[in-house]
Amino acid sequence: MNLIPYALFAAFALLPAAAQARGPFFDYAAGRQLTPDMALSGPMFPLAYGFFVLMSLTMLAFAIFWILMIIDAWKRDWRDRTLWLLVLVFSVFVGLHWLSALLYYFLVKRKDIGGRKPAAKVSPPAPKA
Repeated sequence: MNLIPYALFAAFALLPAAAQARGPFFDYAAGRQLTPDMALSGPMFPLAYGFFVLMSLTMLAFAIFWILMIIDAWKRDWRDRTLWLLVLVFSVFVGLHWLSALLYYFLVKRKDIGGRKPAAKVSPPAPKA
């Protein structure tokens, strides 16, 4: 499992708490000191939450795309089928399932390798004598 998005979310989510550790916030526009609960509801929390939602949706989209590429590789009848299935399945353990799915899409599916059955040969009509 790829932990980078979670680490980035944690870093963004903890920024207001790290700023609070410096000392109390002061709202110069209102002329009052902010309490810690007011400081955590500042501008960084919606940004961190939005970043988390965006990363979650991106990871979900790539997971669905990866599953669709595995299904496509399973249905194809060609000599490299086993290799691509192994690459797609074991890439999830390295955290690069999104990369293997993109590679499969551009190198195999988009070129339609092994997907179509060859058309039956049609011989031209015999000339009339």
